[in-house]
Amino acid sequence: MQGLLDQYTVAGNGKALVAMAGYFAGRIRNVIQRYTIERHWTSLDLQADSLSDFHANTHNPVVIGAQMRYEATGDPLYKEIATFFMDTVNSSHTYATGGTSVSEFWSDPKHLAEALTRD
Repeated sequence: MQGLLDQYTVAGNGKALVAMAGYFAGRIRNVIQRYTIERHWTSLDLQADSLSDFHANTHNPVVIGAQMRYEATGDPLYKEIATFFMDTVNSSHTYATGGTSVSEFWSDPKHLAEALTRD
């Protein structure tokens, strides 16, 4: 990577910049696929409670971002996504203590006691 950066900054080689951009785009695609953010967005857009086995600390910021996007753009889709998410978490995934996950992952909706005894 340093060689490509040098080629671009020192030698002015535009191909090096394109190669670096392609590399980082591929890395970002891999992260998105690995952490199933696309699947998370799709389930929220369809208003399906499919939070089971999602990593809570990864997906909470995604929904916060949706709410912020609504506030910045006024696009009602993102308000609907954030509202549905909060309604779902509060009604089906929240323990009496206020926590929502076990070992940072959400369990099956409305089966919280089973998750506690299993884990």
